[in-house]
Amino acid sequence: DDPDVKTAGALRALVEQRDFSALMDCFSGPIEFGTAGLRGVLGPGPSKMNEATVCRAAAGLARQIIAEVVNARERGVVVGRDARRGSAEMATAVAEVLSGHGVTVHWIPDAAPTPLSAFAGRHLNAAAIAIVTASHNPPEYNGLKVYSERWCQIISPQDRTIRELGDASGPIKALPRLAFDEALASGQIMPLS
Repeated sequence: DDPDVKTAGALRALVEQRDFSALMDCFSGPIEFGTAGLRGVLGPGPSKMNEATVCRAAAGLARQIIAEVVNARERGVVVGRDARRGSAEMATAVAEVLSGHGVTVHWIPDAAPTPLSAFAGRHLNAAAIAIVTASHNPPEYNGLKVYSERWCQIISPQDRTIRELGDASGPIKALPRLAFDEALASGQIMPLS
């Protein structure tokens, strides 16, 4: 159910090699929310940070804000990223899933410091902020930091709700997802300058 051909291929290779130890590591459990988001080593499977992991989280976030935040679709979500490996691809996936749920995306087109994305959310009165970053973690890590409509890091129960709604959203490849260029052309993704 992985939409990324690279990580899906890496899993297939592990199966073909019968590398059960590595497969156990990839499937030892989903990354849990902690310190306002998801953080983990890049790689394939639900135990790692990858496109599938952030797509599921983005679906949960979209469903949570639509259900609980007034005018969430119109207020939108600021999506930013840092310059870590995989950040651009994962931020694009987050934007596509949010757009597929009818949520306006305020897109920061270049790598930017986390506080800039947080400020943009406050400035725009966004319903949430999603930033692909692992802050000070080693380079093999990446993450997805989420801020609430109050423009501060999410806390319980919002993190738990996002996880539950993401888990209940069905297969990742079947999630509502609008291709980036299409969302950009329709105004569903609005670049910030």
